[in-house]
Amino acid sequence: MAVSEPQPEELSRWREGMKRLVKREPFPRDRQTFAYRPTELVGLAVGISTAEGRSGASAVWLRSVLQDLPGKSPPTNAWALLLYHYAAAILGVEFSLAIPARLSEYDTTELGLLIALLAQSRVFKASDFEPNAVQNALLERVVTESPIARDTERLAALYGALSLSLKTRISASISFDHTLPKTTIMKQKILFLAANPTGTTQLALDEECRQITEKIRAADHRDSLELITRWAVRPEDLLQHLNEHRPHVVHFSGHGTSTEEIVLLDKDRKPMTVPAPALKQLFATLKDNIRVVVLNACFSKPQAAAITEVVDCAIGMNKAIGDDAAIAFATAFYQAIGFGRSVRVAFESGKTALMLAGIPEEKTPELLCRTGVDPSALVLVDPNPAQRNPK
Repeated sequence: MAVSEPQPEELSRWREGMKRLVKREPFPRDRQTFAYRPTELVGLAVGISTAEGRSGASAVWLRSVLQDLPGKSPPTNAWALLLYHYAAAILGVEFSLAIPARLSEYDTTELGLLIALLAQSRVFKASDFEPNAVQNALLERVVTESPIARDTERLAALYGALSLSLKTRISASISFDHTLPKTTIMKQKILFLAANPTGTTQLALDEECRQITEKIRAADHRDSLELITRWAVRPEDLLQHLNEHRPHVVHFSGHGTSTEEIVLLDKDRKPMTVPAPALKQLFATLKDNIRVVVLNACFSKPQAAAITEVVDCAIGMNKAIGDDAAIAFATAFYQAIGFGRSVRVAFESGKTALMLAGIPEEKTPELLCRTGVDPSALVLVDPNPAQRNPK
């Protein structure tokens, strides 16, 4: 009905069907109704507007359903909210529940639907978001994540949005690489967080950072990695840094306790501990693009285990680890990542570096993964030699 001219008999059947539908309760207790299935609601809105127009009795009825829906506990994921707004726009009524303002709250297919609706300019305006931000988010997400299609309608939205996004960018410039820079879809951010409070054993955190930087700069894919360093980290800084940078890898270097805590700084630069449940909640809330967390601190295995309930992979230490061992492991790990190796190979490279250096602590680091994640298949940068940048 939306894409072709309906025949008179189709319109007649539609009107008869709507006469029966409007007599039903749209909000039954079991929630088994079109009102809680937004794709069906959009279909009804399209059919009603085509068969009767906005002034018909069915349109008036469906508008009232949309107006009452926010108070009936409808689904509030981005996909549902986008479709509710779309149905409301078709019928000329406001839907009171706002769509998410942060693009990190959308999954891959929801971003696809958002782009499709932005292109129509019927529901939302591109000016509601930072220019190109939605397209950038979608293309980066497709490169860095494995989308989970819930059903065929979501795949259709994703396919259509990718086609639209790429056509828009290609037509804007002859050079595809110019309009879609590598920093947009290829750059993998490593957020290096360091804390060495007053009164604790002084660690060579600056040396660890320096060696990691050198190994990344010497790697084939150095231009695909960005190392961001933040020092003297306090608990409240964690929210700021994850919100600001949205990294793919989070690396913490500092102290850990035998009571399953990492040690940060308080306002007086003295030790302040953060327990495993708080870390898990942090990453559950702001995981965004995070694929790997490295806790290069003593006794950090329990924290890593908690984190892998919400993040693909985490590395923790099953006991105390020496300064030299921590540095050797970390530098070899990121060296391998920079050469396009998988997380599994990078982890084993770190252990191998300890053995080659004669440091008998290769059994201290442990790699833990979320259920269903294969670290051997998790590669953070493109290992294709054709994509390597010449030195």
